[in-house]
Amino acid sequence: MAFRRLVNLVPRRGRVVIWGDAEDSGPALQRAAEKAFCPVETYGFNGGSDWVASGFAIDGEIMRFRVAHRRKPFGEFALAATGRHNVLNAMAALIVAQGRGIPAEEIAKALATFRSVKRRMDVRGESGEYWWSTISRITPPL
Repeated sequence: MAFRRLVNLVPRRGRVVIWGDAEDSGPALQRAAEKAFCPVETYGFNGGSDWVASGFAIDGEIMRFRVAHRRKPFGEFALAATGRHNVLNAMAALIVAQGRGIPAEEIAKALATFRSVKRRMDVRGESGEYWWSTISRITPPL
């Protein structure tokens, strides 16, 4: 209900950007967005979304991927943060940037400069094909 209210606050000239892949929350998000007064864009990894990421490659600590918008290539991107969740976050940001008129090349440059938050997902050790990391609070405890 709260998301539906939020969607209804977005003006006609705005845009709602939602994750399109979530099997559990996807239908609820879609229902909430049905009554939007503005365009709704979906993103994710499956072909049913408006924006789809594919071609993932990890090169050291860099995550490379391609993005298509409505089945047409939009751009190739690289993040200094690996993981599907970081790709999803980057996709949401690039969709908003594209909606503000920023070209894919400029978005790619900006995403390439992003650095993950310190103390978040820092690699602490490796053993063979396994590695472990720190997942800690962003704000230190008082």
